[in-house]
Amino acid sequence: MSLKFHWPWIAWLGGIVIATSIPGDSLPDAIIFQDWMKPDKWIHIGLFAVLVFLALRSYMIQYQGKYYRFIYASVLIISLGIGAITELMQKYILSAREGNVYDFGADALGCLTGLVIFNL
Repeated sequence: MSLKFHWPWIAWLGGIVIATSIPGDSLPDAIIFQDWMKPDKWIHIGLFAVLVFLALRSYMIQYQGKYYRFIYASVLIISLGIGAITELMQKYILSAREGNVYDFGADALGCLTGLVIFNL
């Protein structure tokens, strides 16, 4: 794996790890649109959409369209795994954060959004 192709998504992943580690009470309060779709869900969607887009872009540049299906499946599975790990980390390791299944759902929606945007 050549870092010159992959540094954008790896750096973005580092940002996700840092952002998901910040204590929740340190984040500014936002107006709640609806209980099931709080503004923080949009942040999860955006973070993971960008992650998937950057990862797909780097692998497609490196492999010039070869392994097309494998790259899509791998990036999607790994990104979903990262989403699950960050939520588990928030729930069980970081006492000042609260991981939940709705946040993971937003992460998954962000992964799919990144795939769609990449294809456009």
